[in-house]
Amino acid sequence: MPFKRILTDSKGYRKKSYRSSERACSDCPLRAECCGKVTKFKKIEDSIHKPLYDEMHEKLRRDPNYTRFLTKRRSSRVEPVLGTLINHHNMKRINSRGMSQANKHVLMAALTYNLKKYLKFITRKIHRNIQIMNLPKGKFGFGGTSSPRLHLFKFKPPENPKTFTAENKNLL
Repeated sequence: MPFKRILTDSKGYRKKSYRSSERACSDCPLRAECCGKVTKFKKIEDSIHKPLYDEMHEKLRRDPNYTRFLTKRRSSRVEPVLGTLINHHNMKRINSRGMSQANKHVLMAALTYNLKKYLKFITRKIHRNIQIMNLPKGKFGFGGTSSPRLHLFKFKPPENPKTFTAENKNLL
């Protein structure tokens, strides 16, 4: 079947369109099974990314270990996010008119999910820094009255080796 054109469908996806001519199909004995009784030609539309889809399907069919790896990764990374969006961010049903309004709804749900995740990460980081700042004074070379900033060096060992205990050796 000859290639006709690349078109964009109503959802914005680009497709390749293949179409036979009416003359070629008019005398064909399989026309009724292939085209139907009313249609006079055969038309097939495929994604412009079909070669990539076919390559991936072949790779998945050929290597079961790779398939298992991708399935585990998807179930640990993608599906929990979708479950959270569906159950906690009102994504079971989108009550808005038009694709642009639905797109806004999905983007806002994704934004709130990402903000919650970011705030959780920042909170952990702040708590960790607070725990470091609350260490006893002088143990790691910070916490004195002169500078409130965190210094990244450890304490200086004493001059007298007799006062240098095994507990202090672990901190070097």
